[in-house]
Amino acid sequence: MLRQLLNLIEQEEISQVPELAQRLHTTPALVRAMLDTLERQGRLQKVAPTCGVEGACETCPLNGLCGLQKAPPPLWQRQVE
Repeated sequence: MLRQLLNLIEQEEISQVPELAQRLHTTPALVRAMLDTLERQGRLQKVAPTCGVEGACETCPLNGLCGLQKAPPPLWQRQVE
């Protein structure tokens, strides 16, 4: 299932836990555990948007993707190898 999770993140580039859980037909808790494992292995990185800080969108890795005006939940992206 870890491989499926990586594939989903790679296809979507950036994903949120509830969406990933739904796509994998599992619970958000299990997805969080798998994401933590993949992060420890260096295969993923957590993206920490700086929403609300003036000018932050220009340097944010989510620029043009999130559309949020407040701090969003953690997002994940595949680590560039």
